[in-house]
Amino acid sequence: MRILWVFIIGASTWPQNGAAEPMQGCKLAIIDFKEPAFELPPCDEDTRMVSNGGVVQNPPKDYPHGDAHGLESHKYSQAAGPYWLAEAIRASPLYTTDLDSATAVLADDYCHMSWLVAAAFGGGSHDGLDPLLMIQAGYQHLLSTAGFQKYQGRDFAFFAPHPLIGPHFDPTLYCEHLRSATHLVVEAPQRLACTNASDNYLVVPYSSPKFAEESVGQTVATRDLTAFFMASCTDDMTYKVKDFGMKMRLHMVQKLGADPAPDMFVKCANEHRMPYEELQAHMHRSIFCLLPPGGTASSRRLTDVVLSGCIPVFIGPPWHAMPLARHLDYTAFAVFVNAHSMRFLYGGQGVGRWNNVEESPFSNATSVFEPVFWFPEVNVSQVAIDIKDIAELPAKLRAIPAADIRRMQSSLAEAQPFFRYRRKPEEEAHAGVVTASDVIMEEMCRQGRMAQARAAAAPAEQPAQLPHKHGHVKQHIHGTARTTLKGMLG
Repeated sequence: MRILWVFIIGASTWPQNGAAEPMQGCKLAIIDFKEPAFELPPCDEDTRMVSNGGVVQNPPKDYPHGDAHGLESHKYSQAAGPYWLAEAIRASPLYTTDLDSATAVLADDYCHMSWLVAAAFGGGSHDGLDPLLMIQAGYQHLLSTAGFQKYQGRDFAFFAPHPLIGPHFDPTLYCEHLRSATHLVVEAPQRLACTNASDNYLVVPYSSPKFAEESVGQTVATRDLTAFFMASCTDDMTYKVKDFGMKMRLHMVQKLGADPAPDMFVKCANEHRMPYEELQAHMHRSIFCLLPPGGTASSRRLTDVVLSGCIPVFIGPPWHAMPLARHLDYTAFAVFVNAHSMRFLYGGQGVGRWNNVEESPFSNATSVFEPVFWFPEVNVSQVAIDIKDIAELPAKLRAIPAADIRRMQSSLAEAQPFFRYRRKPEEEAHAGVVTASDVIMEEMCRQGRMAQARAAAAPAEQPAQLPHKHGHVKQHIHGTARTTLKGMLG
């Protein structure tokens, strides 16, 4: 198998304070939807939001220190990336509170957007408020500000840490009014679902749970499992496209779970639930961790796998999302398996677009649920292992030379910080430790400077016409105008 070294932005580019030389002179600001100017209902993450992997609202009275419900701080939700990015910006020498002088601005809707997602998947809001209308009102206010209209939003960044935040949530907002902004997404389909999608988006990792972060850097004496997989599976195709990734997982488990060899652990979580700490321990025992896609192209599993030091094995097509692929050479620390049998699980549809593993079949996509455009962000055609049947995979993995495995593990260790949004305390004194937050801040600076250069070279643009007035939506937040959130988001 061909092995390439990870391209890491090294110490010569990233000085001790975490700011890259290309970012020198850049200033980053944050505009928070909780600020009084937005006139939205109060939102406090620490009292409203908790995590059980996802985000849940209205925690029990004895929270925030955890209880029998297994709840933890919202900070350890897989959707907490926006929270940690804002924290990193505020701690950075690039931070400014002066919006007028900022090179780029992060729109921080984390609390209210988490409220919306929690309400959607928790059976609706329980306090008479409609978080969907809150978000709409907040964005209408933002779009009307002089700061946003200055460059038509080109110097703004928006973080959508859930696959269903984007066009699926509000196509007019995300595909038209925010089209020119920088979008931080967990999978490319969040932007490609817009028919007029631009390329100013960055696929970023899910935030890691507390247990995964605490395990980073641990020395593993022995990895006695060749391969590990445990995640939700289903063969219920009621929703067809939406459930395709889950059916891929089930197909893989049915083929590989029957392997009696003690070095293979491949099961569906539906039938073999285990605490997260135990799940993480199994990843630490494993040389390879299998990564087919899930309900959409992305999952938190990749972050868990990388931080455990387990070599990811991407199985497709269709493929799992690959965060920060512009900054990492995935072919140096991952294995790619072109499993031809997978493409026929959905009645053979999409076969033509999946024949080439490096093809980017997104031209006709309209939803993040459509597997025809879950394509690899990197060209894996020269390194993918071809197998006709997924049952061939164990033998292929066992045949990878030990020297290649060691090289992949070394490259994986270098890539690990890119899957975290903050440094560990012992890393603060080390130059060259680049986190996802550092990469995002550099991208924000780059996009902000491009917006300034464009404005200097072109005549002033007319402000975009808003679809309806801010006040019209705002007055319904406490009223009877309701939206079925779960029908919209899940």
